[in-house]
Amino acid sequence: MTIPFLKRPAEIQPFPKTFSAGIRVDVHSHILPGLDDGSDSMQCSIQLAKELVKAGFSKVIATPHVMKGYYDNSVEKVFGMKTMLEKELILQKIPLKIEAAAEYYVNPELLELVQQKQPLLTIGAPGQRPFLLLETERSQEPDELMALVEALNRRSITPVLAHPEKYNYLQNSFERAIELFRAGLLFQLNWDSLHAQSNLVTRQLAERLIEYRMVSFLGTNLHRVSELSLLREAAREPYFLLLTESGLLNNTLR
Repeated sequence: MTIPFLKRPAEIQPFPKTFSAGIRVDVHSHILPGLDDGSDSMQCSIQLAKELVKAGFSKVIATPHVMKGYYDNSVEKVFGMKTMLEKELILQKIPLKIEAAAEYYVNPELLELVQQKQPLLTIGAPGQRPFLLLETERSQEPDELMALVEALNRRSITPVLAHPEKYNYLQNSFERAIELFRAGLLFQLNWDSLHAQSNLVTRQLAERLIEYRMVSFLGTNLHRVSELSLLREAAREPYFLLLTESGLLNNTLR
C-alpha cells in the first residue's frame, strides 16, 4: 500500500468569514453540561451552542467522557442531558442539532462491554455503520487497543481514535500509526492541534497525518467558550486548509 506524501502547502491562503470552512458537523464536543470536565452549566452550553452556530456549524455530536471511576456516564444519563439541552435550544431558537455519543476510554472494562454486545453511545444515523470514539492514555498504547478494534469491527462498528496526535506512543512511532490505520482504526484530529502555538511535537504529528491523508474527522473537542479563539486562529493555518480539502467525513454525518 502506497501512501502519498504531500509538500507543505505554504501557498494556500487563509479563508474569510466563519472558521468552520464548510464543516457543518462537529464530531467531538463536551457541550453537555455537568457530565465531565467540559461545560459546567446549561448557561455555558447555550453560549457554546450560539458560538458554534455563528462559526457555521449546524450539528454537534456531544461526546462526554466515559471512564470507569471518573466519568461513569451511562447511555441513559447522556441521553437525558441531551434532551434537556435540546429543549433549551428550542426555547432560545438556536438552530443547532445535538447528537448524543461519547468518548470512551480504552480499558479492560470497555473491551468487555463491546465483547458482550452491550449498548454503546455511537456516532451515526440509524441504518448507517456507526462510529465509536475512543481515547487512550498518553504515554503508552493500551494492551486492549487492537483487541478492541477487532471486536468493534466484528460488531460492524468503526472505531475512531480521538486526537491521535497527542499520544506519546504515536509521536514516537509514525509506523505504528500507519499500522493502526491499516487495521481499521480511523483518526480524529483536534482542531487546536494545528494552532501555531500548540505543542510542537503534537503539531508535527498532526501535520504528518494530514500529509499522509490519514485523518477522517476533525473535531473541536470544545470544553469551554475561552477555547474558541484558538480554533479561529488554527483555522487560518495552511495545514488546516489542506485538511478541509482532503475528504473529511464530518459532513457525511448530517
